[in-house]
Amino acid sequence: MPECRDEMAPEGPTGRRTTMDVWTHAVGRMPYRFDRFPRTKEHCLNGVWDFALIPRADADTQTPEQLGALPKPKAISVPGCWQLQGFDKPKYINTRYAFGADANKLEPPFIPEGQGMVGIYRKDLTLEVPTAHHRMILSIGGFSSAITVFLNGQVLCYAENGRTACEVDLTDAVRPGQNLLLLRVDEFSPGSYLECQDMWRLSGIFRSVKLYEIHELHLLDSYLWAEVTPEKAVLHTESKILNLSHRCAPRIRVEVELLDAEACPVGSCNGKTGNDSDRFEEVSLEAVFKERGFDPAWLDGALQIPAGITATAYGHLELETPHLWSAETPYLYQVRLSTFLGEEKLEETTVPFGFRHYEIDGEGVFRVNGAPVKLRGVNRHEFDPVTGYAITEESMRQDIELMKRCNINAVRCAHYPDTPRWYELCDEYGLYIMDEANLESHGISYRKNLLPGNDMRWLPRVLDRQAAMVQTNKNHASIFCWSLGNEIGYGETVALAASYCRTADPTRLIHKRQMNKIADMDSETYPSPQNMRERAEANPNRAFLTNEYLHAMGNACGSMGDYWKEIYEHQNLMGGFIWEWCDHGLRQTNPDGTTWYAYGGDFGEEFHDSNFCIDGLTTPDRRFTPKLQEVQTVYQPIDLRVKDLRNGIFVLENRCEQLNLRDFAAQLRLLENGVCREIRELSLPDCPAGQSVVWKADLQDIPPASGEQLLEFLFMEKSPAHAGCGLSGWKQFLWKKGCHPALVTEKVTAHFSKQGTLLVGEMGDLTLRLDTETGALQVDNVSGVLLHDLFFTPFRAPTDNDAHSPLVLGKQNWFTKQYDHPKRTCLEVRQGNGVEEPSLTYTTAYQTEKDSFYVTVGLWQAGQNRIFIDCNVQSPADMLSPGRIGMTAILPVRFTAMKWYGKGPLETYPDRQCGGRMGVYSEDVRNQPFYLRPQEYGLHMESRSMRLTDPDRADFVRFEAACPMAMSAVPYSDLQLWNARHPPELPAPETLYVHLDYAHRGLGNSSCGPDALPTYRIDDRPCRFGFALEAGLGEREDNPFGPIPEEIPAYHPWKAVGEQDRTPSYRDPSDPDQRSNAGMV
Repeated sequence: MPECRDEMAPEGPTGRRTTMDVWTHAVGRMPYRFDRFPRTKEHCLNGVWDFALIPRADADTQTPEQLGALPKPKAISVPGCWQLQGFDKPKYINTRYAFGADANKLEPPFIPEGQGMVGIYRKDLTLEVPTAHHRMILSIGGFSSAITVFLNGQVLCYAENGRTACEVDLTDAVRPGQNLLLLRVDEFSPGSYLECQDMWRLSGIFRSVKLYEIHELHLLDSYLWAEVTPEKAVLHTESKILNLSHRCAPRIRVEVELLDAEACPVGSCNGKTGNDSDRFEEVSLEAVFKERGFDPAWLDGALQIPAGITATAYGHLELETPHLWSAETPYLYQVRLSTFLGEEKLEETTVPFGFRHYEIDGEGVFRVNGAPVKLRGVNRHEFDPVTGYAITEESMRQDIELMKRCNINAVRCAHYPDTPRWYELCDEYGLYIMDEANLESHGISYRKNLLPGNDMRWLPRVLDRQAAMVQTNKNHASIFCWSLGNEIGYGETVALAASYCRTADPTRLIHKRQMNKIADMDSETYPSPQNMRERAEANPNRAFLTNEYLHAMGNACGSMGDYWKEIYEHQNLMGGFIWEWCDHGLRQTNPDGTTWYAYGGDFGEEFHDSNFCIDGLTTPDRRFTPKLQEVQTVYQPIDLRVKDLRNGIFVLENRCEQLNLRDFAAQLRLLENGVCREIRELSLPDCPAGQSVVWKADLQDIPPASGEQLLEFLFMEKSPAHAGCGLSGWKQFLWKKGCHPALVTEKVTAHFSKQGTLLVGEMGDLTLRLDTETGALQVDNVSGVLLHDLFFTPFRAPTDNDAHSPLVLGKQNWFTKQYDHPKRTCLEVRQGNGVEEPSLTYTTAYQTEKDSFYVTVGLWQAGQNRIFIDCNVQSPADMLSPGRIGMTAILPVRFTAMKWYGKGPLETYPDRQCGGRMGVYSEDVRNQPFYLRPQEYGLHMESRSMRLTDPDRADFVRFEAACPMAMSAVPYSDLQLWNARHPPELPAPETLYVHLDYAHRGLGNSSCGPDALPTYRIDDRPCRFGFALEAGLGEREDNPFGPIPEEIPAYHPWKAVGEQDRTPSYRDPSDPDQRSNAGMV
């Protein structure tokens, strides 16, 4: 290979980028190609390397010899990121460039002076001269952001775009014996202007480094594609032969053999270099020769492959009734490719291949093999909380298996091509992949045509990154779509990128948000459900895809059920990809061994985007979360609707794409007050994919019960491709309401006496103390204090969505309104007879900035150890959308064992409760999962009761709702949660906060997208709710109460009801001004 130092670096032999060559993005890099190429004598160079980190300005003045002789090199692991191995600090940035926050001060493609470090990797290798007729190749699987390769002082390669392997031919520089391999990795390069993705900005060599040999007449690559019908498939192969022999080579024959999943041959064909392309020519040259009377045998001997040239061998074979690949049935054949020079076999490789056909039909319906498919997707970065960009096959399998268990069928590779093994696993397990080019210029060109825009100087880099994606990953069955990049704006360069992808691979769809005209579907990020409906109905024959929705930052993902109601009702809505798969927290360890996860700002960065990277469905270490609980249910592929419940008649809808309902096992569980009393096995009817059927379930002889009865249907795929990764679903129906005793069981008058500012009285074995100035209520029994206080609150610890909502933390917000600490004043106290009226009634004003909430509480004796608390709330007419309307009880922290009858097993919220199943659940309040940035957590919708027990003393406090409420018990106050940036900053628990909410604000998605929809906000109408408080020892059967008895007098509010301001809070996340006003930029 000719030395390229002068071409690359006119001012010196170091690979320094200068004005003369700044537009050169690669020199000495081998062509991009599919990973399954033949190779021999492969040797992995992963492990410990010598390493030095120096400023870019210093590196530019060093010769290769000086770089290789840097004093005091340290050890570094490859693969890995140097910021996570003690060199420099990580930076988390969303939309700005790491080398310059102010885009107006940048001058692309130049990196500002003084910005960027250079990592020097050194390894001494003992090498032999390559085998005769072979070349020695170095492969660097991934790097950031640019790499220069030196061997024995020679500059062999410069390359950017490190999300695809860089292969370098070392042959001409190899010496027998000792060799010095030096890799210079630049933190920033001109290519960095196209890599402004929302992620941790890390550097280094983060994928495997390998050394291997290839034949000089090398099977460089092969493009496999197919024409598919249910009856027949035609496999086409386009195999490229690269002549590296320095002399002309004769025609090479390529033998193609197709094997089924059991490795049995099912077909074969031959192709020769020089044959005509089935894809580009209608009539073959051989046919023309025959037609004109020429001898076709001349073709066999006439063609030669000149040195340095790549020639292509075309072949095709037919297969009757093929097994088709889909996410539900990921059947893979094997294509064996062998090259021959005469009768001598040169090389051989085997490529997994799935026959499938992707299309969008004339009605805007996305189809796979002719079947309509909804994309139940997520976005996924390559991320590990310890090693950053460097990930393992084990972690990839972990991700895929968790996705499959959650009914996810599609992944967008955000925002760059992933490691090749990822795609192989997706082929194997069955996931639809939107692959995306390593191309984003958000810091300059978001929604603009600036960079790359219409600037043809950037076209080579743009096309290079499309080629890297397409050529490397083109043979994977799982990839249904090429995404041209993330947020790069629009322009001629982008249009040409689409043209390239369509030419290189016409079998897949093209996606480009913000430039829909060049794509096969319309696309947008973070639309509201209403906006999706409007888009679908405005252009009913045009497919629409939301490539990002449900921004999963903190306690989030509200209204998922509303989104999918629209998606299922409109055939041209393809589905969507949730942003995103996992929280991007970097694991940190305290001196005491405890761990926590860092986000932006935790490393003293000059500028950062805080916890905007903590936006995943799962945690950095991939734990199951309440958000995944919702996804698993909303994405389930079977829907069950009631037609005639009493006679057991339902409508079953099969939302699968290939599977029949008979491929699922079914079960009926009979629940009484949330406890399973009986299990019945059911048989599902014949119902093909995409169809519905009326089904009669066996509901005979359901035993009577005094409590609430629920029917729970469970569905599970019988024989998934991988154990534990099958599709599943469930549905619950109310069979019988509970027959509960009246709430007020004793008509007893309780007497209260004045003790200073306190009113003190007894209700059975409970002692009550009411502060007549503040309205604070304390309850004791012989065990001590049970209830320190009971108070009303409109506040919750703001979620990440709340922090971005103009209705919550805008100019007028919960803090300026003093919702977090309203002033309490007891206005009126009166005693009653406990028969027609409460034994004690008191009204408290909770004064906020300009107005007050008025809360009247009535106390009734409801048993020897139980009181009933009747609450009436009048909200101010100009109320700011509150976090909750309810009462908060403060208990001693010793009551740590929680048991509730309501939705679970994990938390649920008004707009995120599809995944909550009614049942009886237990949890230690200290072990409830909470968020990496503390905020509101732990709520359980539709709760009938909650018992909190002291495990050591076995006494308990129990709350029973008159009507279902939202309940939670957490060991931190709302302000303690809000004021902590990380869980370790939370104080040691001293009290327990039990929230008993009549209404609770939805979560929404306003951290990037629409706020909580109006349906899930709290209006200012008067509300009335009640619950019982009971204290006791030992176990007691859960028995939720029924409606509030009519004998409790209705409450007359103090103030008239005003009209609620229902101004829509949805903001277009694509509009820079709206994003800025909402704090989203």
